[in-house]
This record gives sequence, structure tokens and C-alpha cells, in this order.
Amino acid sequence: MGGGVAYGGGVSNLPMSSPYRSQPDKPVTETVREDFTQRLNDAFTEGDVPQDEYRVMLDGVYAADTYGQLAPIAERLPVKQTYQQPGIVATESTSAPGEVTPHREQLGLSLWVMAGAAVALLIVALILGIIII
Repeated sequence: MGGGVAYGGGVSNLPMSSPYRSQPDKPVTETVREDFTQRLNDAFTEGDVPQDEYRVMLDGVYAADTYGQLAPIAERLPVKQTYQQPGIVATESTSAPGEVTPHREQLGLSLWVMAGAAVALLIVALILGIIII
């Protein structure tokens, strides 16, 4: 069996819902190993993992047989986003955060609504005989 990587010990920072804690005996698949390798490479490139630690962690990824053996590495890596950004949050604005964006005019729709209301009032007035033409 392969060995794990030890980074301290004690209480895990991973949530219980993490498969690395809730299913520690589950075998590591090649897909999971590739995902860890990519995340580790990204973290190293971003400067989140020093070179000496990177090598030890990479060896640990390839030596791990179970999810439990990957847990110490998963704790050290940046959190993986597992959801899409909601459309209401996604913006196409080029403004800086906190900068007020110009109001988008919806004048065309407002004019149609007001014109429709005026025509409706005119028809009601004609029916009731209030306006003489």
C-alpha cells in the first residue's frame, strides 16, 4: 500500500462532508489523482505552495491509495469551486468594484406603457360619454 503525506496532525480542517474525511477508505481513481495534480500545479504556479512542499505533496498524490491519504493534501490546497456563479452575480461591467455604473435607460418600454394607459383611459372616457368629440 502507498503512503500518505503527513502535515502536522490532529484535527482536520476539512468539513465532514468532504469525501476525504467521510469516505477515507475509498480508493483513489485516476480522475481524482489528475484533479489533485492540476490543483497542486495551479497552487504552485500561483505561489500558494512552496517548491519543497510541492514536491512532497505531488509524491503524496501519486503514492495515495485512499481518499484518507489525500486528506492532508486536500487541506493544504486552495478550495475548489464546485458551483457555477449565479447569473445575478455575474456582471459584464468593466467598472471597478464599488464604482457606480451608469443607469440603463428603459425609456422605450416606459413610453409604450404610458401610451397604452392613455389610450385605455380615452376609450373608457368615450364609452362613458365623458369626452365629446
